Amino acid sequence: MTVREPNIYARFYEKDGRRLVAIGIKGTRDEVVEFALPHHALRFPEEFAAFEKGLGEPEAKGTSLEEIPGVSPEKAAGLRLMKIHSVEELASVGDNVLVGLGLGAHALRRSAQLLLQARKAEALEAALMQKTVHKSKSRKGRA
Repeated sequence: MTVREPNIYARFYEKDGRRLVAIGIKGTRDEVVEFALPHHALRFPEEFAAFEKGLGEPEAKGTSLEEIPGVSPEKAAGLRLMKIHSVEELASVGDNVLVGLGLGAHALRRSAQLLLQARKAEALEAALMQKTVHKSKSRKGRA
C-alpha cells in the first residue's frame, strides 16, 4: 500500500507526445519535472488515474476552504493555485510551506485546525446525544 505524502503533489501531463510529471510541495510554486515512469504512477495513484481518464487533477477531497471564517473566494482560489485544496490540507501544512503563503499564513492554518477540531467535537457530541436517546428509548421499552 502506498503511503500518502500530504504536503507533496503531482501533476501528470503530456507534452510533445511524452508523458511528464511535475512534482512539488504544496504551498510553493517550485516543481521538479521528470519523465513519467512506473514508480511515479505507484507513488501518486490517484493523480495518475485522473490523468489516464483525461480529468487532469483528481477531485479535491475534504472541507471547502471557504468554510474557514474570513476566507474569501479569492483567497481560496489563491490557496488552490498553491495546490492547497481543502481545510484538511491547510491544517496539515508545515511551517516551511507557510512562508510561501505570505502574511497571516500561521493564523490561517490555526483557523483551519480550529475548524476541524470544532467539527470533530460537534460530531462526537451528536454521537453521544444519539446514543443517549437510543438508551432512554430502550429503557422505556423495558418498563
